[in-house]
Amino acid sequence: MRIVMQDTDIDTLASVASFDLALDTGDTNTASIFSVLAIKSFLPHTKSQTVLVRLPPHLVTALHLSDSYCDHLAVFKIYDPCHLNNRQGKGPLIRSPHPWRLEAEALALKNRQLGRYANNKRLNRNFVTDIDFKKTGVTGEAIWEEHFYRLSQKCYTKERKAFECLKELQGISVPRMYATGCVSLDNRAISPPFILMEYIDGISLAQLDSLQIHNIPSHLFERLYFACHRFPELGVAHNDISNTTNILFSPAQAPVRAIVIDFGHATLESEIPADAEVGWQLELIRRHDASIFFRKMERLSVVIPNSIVESQEQVLSNPSYCSLSPFRQRAAD
Repeated sequence: MRIVMQDTDIDTLASVASFDLALDTGDTNTASIFSVLAIKSFLPHTKSQTVLVRLPPHLVTALHLSDSYCDHLAVFKIYDPCHLNNRQGKGPLIRSPHPWRLEAEALALKNRQLGRYANNKRLNRNFVTDIDFKKTGVTGEAIWEEHFYRLSQKCYTKERKAFECLKELQGISVPRMYATGCVSLDNRAISPPFILMEYIDGISLAQLDSLQIHNIPSHLFERLYFACHRFPELGVAHNDISNTTNILFSPAQAPVRAIVIDFGHATLESEIPADAEVGWQLELIRRHDASIFFRKMERLSVVIPNSIVESQEQVLSNPSYCSLSPFRQRAAD
């Protein structure tokens, strides 16, 4: 299910305001408009802009959510290149600021539609530096806009596909994804994508002191460890599990659930050709999140029982494990 947000300025989302969502029902002749209340914007903005919203009962019904979700809160993540933190020019590779300009964004869109960026080797690199694009004026700015556009699209695609792969864990170890869509904004050349997902009312691991950490039920850490092992079985590597802001406990006062959030940096096994000779890479991906999570817990003096660790290592050491990935199974079929 996809939603299109219409006639809304991105700055409006940073304050308390209401805006309309047009729900794509698959019928090109009809569209259902829903008014959604924006509560607050979560700062700072990095690769996406995250807004807390309240869904009205009729939108809850349209999304086929249970009655318990009626008029509930949700997270609205917009992947708008206009607000990428990379523009600030404070990183090791991009040190000069590259502020957004409508003229440059429009030119980048035109060049993209004409295929002028298709063979740009510098744009197709994984990493871009200040020396890659030396042109000045709007032409030079347009190349940067194309770079930021691709980066935003990449983060959106990775997170959306990660949620799709982790469907069995949604509502348990990861948030539920409700819908995706595009934002139609005034005075913009593009329509940035967004994901509407479950709001987790909780506290992050980064916000807990050592005493609070040890008051968290131990089985919640064990569930996180199991989830980290399950990710690669479903074709996903989180890649930022060591960031303790990405681990939430809910509710904050008496947690009964542990959740991993933010899959914008994920590696997807579907990105790797099925016949590629990269067994070592797949093995690295399979062990990555769980081993990093385990070491992080050790530093926090959180004990994961040896029996659990050994049972998971036995699964990894099973020769048949490497062929059980859903992507490898489909390739074999």
